Amino acid sequence: MTDNIWVVIPAAGRGTRMASEIPKQYLTIFGQSVLEISVKKFLALPNVKGVMIALAPGDDYFPKLEIASNHWVQTCTGGTERADSVRAALTALLGASAADDDWVMVHDAARPCVSHESLQNLIKSALESDIGAILASPAADTLKRIAPCNQSNEESNEESDDASAVYEIDATLDRENIWHAHTPQMFKAGILFRALDEAYKNSLQITDEASAIESTGAKPLIVPDVRSNIKITVQEDLLIAAAILRSQDKAEDKQR
Repeated sequence: MTDNIWVVIPAAGRGTRMASEIPKQYLTIFGQSVLEISVKKFLALPNVKGVMIALAPGDDYFPKLEIASNHWVQTCTGGTERADSVRAALTALLGASAADDDWVMVHDAARPCVSHESLQNLIKSALESDIGAILASPAADTLKRIAPCNQSNEESNEESDDASAVYEIDATLDRENIWHAHTPQMFKAGILFRALDEAYKNSLQITDEASAIESTGAKPLIVPDVRSNIKITVQEDLLIAAAILRSQDKAEDKQR
């Protein structure tokens, strides 16, 4: 069994809910892009052999970043959906540097606050498993299933995920066994590629790497993660991420 670990970061999306002309992964916190902060978390890990970033066609932001010249970082062209970008990145890795039984951690480009402790816990659990593992946190809020409030949404003519849309409560869900999936998610490179490829051929909806693995009948492990491992989605998340990163830096300074 190999302990070689590669990192895949799908960064081809634009993040339309961010309401920014600049893709959210290139927005900055403390003078660094969100993508750079995310990538550097992995470059600091000893077992990581390299990072493959899937970029949008014609991306002219990435070449301007400091990490663009880092020899541990490679890029490829991503796809329309997240799963397409991950599949493209795995194709590039398996066709060049990575072996079929190497491990791969897939991480959101806009999730810069993952902690070193969580990464270490994920790696340990995945390496000791036969299938792989993901970071996740238990649902803390009461969960509601919703239905559109037709009058309001027809008048506003807004998309369903717009903040101004109004909904009705359809039901309250039991949150006892509900967890929020985070990233990274860690699986064998060959197994994950074949799961994604099979899902693509069968037109299955794949929202994260674990769902591709689950579609094969396997059951990945969940490694408890802290809620501060947020994904930047809307503008206010930048402020929250900045506060979390500042807190992480202070904690690291105390440990030195």
